[in-house]
Order: sequence, then structure tokens, then C-alpha cells
Amino acid sequence: FIVADIWEARALYCFTHLCWKYIDINTSRRGLFSSSCPTCNKACPGCGGENTVVAGLFLIPLKQMTMIGVRCFVYTNALRAIFKLSIEAVRMSSPACHSQFMEEYKDQLQYLDFCFSGWTFCVSTLAIWNLVTFEHHLGGVLAG
Repeated sequence: FIVADIWEARALYCFTHLCWKYIDINTSRRGLFSSSCPTCNKACPGCGGENTVVAGLFLIPLKQMTMIGVRCFVYTNALRAIFKLSIEAVRMSSPACHSQFMEEYKDQLQYLDFCFSGWTFCVSTLAIWNLVTFEHHLGGVLAG
């Protein structure tokens, strides 16, 4: 299952990155997400930044918050995979050492695995919820 979790984390990261690339492309056009001056059609310090209010003050923090959730999900899955792979590497390299290690620390390792599983579930739910909320509220604006 850990390979599927890593794949899901990568796919979610790529999808989020793709969504934000689309937003970045739309900020160069005129409209709600515009960052260009209405008279010269490019970023202009002379216009007082009328069109950069939404793009600069709203979208940049929203992008950072969304990416924090997704990155947290990716990092959590990576840590969980490293944890499981390190236990497997010990088992493969020294079966006798692994047996003794498992007898002594079985409960702690199982507890740690449960913690990783719970944390992964929480951050995946939050990361996906961020994207669904973003798409739901900005879907109409992004459709055109």
C-alpha cells in the first residue's frame, strides 16, 4: 500500500502544481486574475496596482497555503515509506537481529506505524479538501 500512497501523493502534488500553473497563466490576461495595466496591457507601476490587488494579495497566499497542505502530505508519505523500508532493510540484512529487534520493540513500532497511518490520513484529507474547496469556489471564474 505504501507504493500507492506515494503515487497518490505525487499525483496530488502534480495536479496542484498544474492548477497553479493555470492560475499563473490567467494572471497575465485581463479580468479578475489580471495583473496587467488596462492601458498598456502589462505590469505597470504607474497604474497604482489596481489590477494586481486580487492577483497579488489573494492568490499568492492562497497558493502558498494550498501547497503547504500538499507538501505536508508528500513529506508524511515519504517519511512513512522510509520508516517501513528501513525496517525491511534491517530484516533483509540480518534476520536474527531483526527477530530480536522485533521482539523488543514490536509494540513501539506498531504504535509508530499507527501514528504514521493516522497522520497520513489527516494530511491527505486536508490536502484534498483544500483542492476541492479551491475548485468549487473558483470553478466558475476559471471555466472561461
